[in-house]
Amino acid sequence: MSDDPSYVLVVDSDEGSLGSVAAVLAPLGRPVRGARDAASALAAILAGPPLLVVLAGDRPSLSAIDLARVVRERLGHRAPRILLVSGSAVRRVDLRHVDDVVRRPYRAEELVARAKRLVRASGVWSLRGKEAPRALRRIGPA
Repeated sequence: MSDDPSYVLVVDSDEGSLGSVAAVLAPLGRPVRGARDAASALAAILAGPPLLVVLAGDRPSLSAIDLARVVRERLGHRAPRILLVSGSAVRRVDLRHVDDVVRRPYRAEELVARAKRLVRASGVWSLRGKEAPRALRRIGPA
């Protein structure tokens, strides 16, 4: 992985689901990489944090929420935006580790829109890799 946070990482233990989520996210215009388990996802994130991490449900060895918590603890302000895709209820206390939640079943348009919103919120000027000049970035209220 590179230090350039230009890719999206999709984490899902089900290969079919991983492929379909990756295909849905193609309109982001970023490379979409996959990880089948929390350990490989964490290794990829620590090697070069992506622009966005999409956690598609629970992992067998480490839950999606636990993975998000570990990423936030280890990377702090350098942590990527995290989008949870889940068909089960998520406790409010667990939501502090993720930036947004999309409930299953979801519409492809909704998943792409939420992902785009998180990409923009991360300070990336466009989805094609250009950043806004620092003077144009909004930090707080105008």
